[in-house]
Amino acid sequence: MAHDRPRRLRGRPAWGRSDRLFAIMLACDHALGTPDSSYVCPAETKRMRYLAATDGSTVGDDAVRYAARNALAFDATLVIVHVLTPESELIDGTLVMPGEEAALDEGERVLTGAEAVAEGASDDDDTIEIETELLTGRPANAIAEFATETDADAIFVGHRGLSAEREQVVGSVAKGVVDKATIPVTITR
Repeated sequence: MAHDRPRRLRGRPAWGRSDRLFAIMLACDHALGTPDSSYVCPAETKRMRYLAATDGSTVGDDAVRYAARNALAFDATLVIVHVLTPESELIDGTLVMPGEEAALDEGERVLTGAEAVAEGASDDDDTIEIETELLTGRPANAIAEFATETDADAIFVGHRGLSAEREQVVGSVAKGVVDKATIPVTITR
């Protein structure tokens, strides 16, 4: 099940609007030695998309907060994702996911909380667009594949999350995303 709600967020970037535009112009300035005059800056053709993955933990919230601040600074769309990994059973040849409804409810709760964290990362008149999405599967694979499918420009993940007994497994998600992603990945601490 996909959950996709565009959101407008009010907030203050680390830089002013003119500073952000100047930074984009510098990055794409044709006069700074671009040999091909037919070059078109990606910032001129599409809005950047930053993907923040969260599991609902404090560290996941930190990744969302950091991604929101970066999205504000560079006028990018923030896409917040949560990966559902419900336990499944094979019953009479049919794959059954007990607690599927509860997993969906928990996923929605995590995304709602992450949106609130992103909104709390700002306090001025600037706005960014926020989208949320529930994914399924192995977290590292799902995050990297979704980033590729949606043309994300960067991924933000926490270095660990959830409880101490799951720490080793969850910590491997960040490493797995780095290994599988084809775009820059920022791991927050």
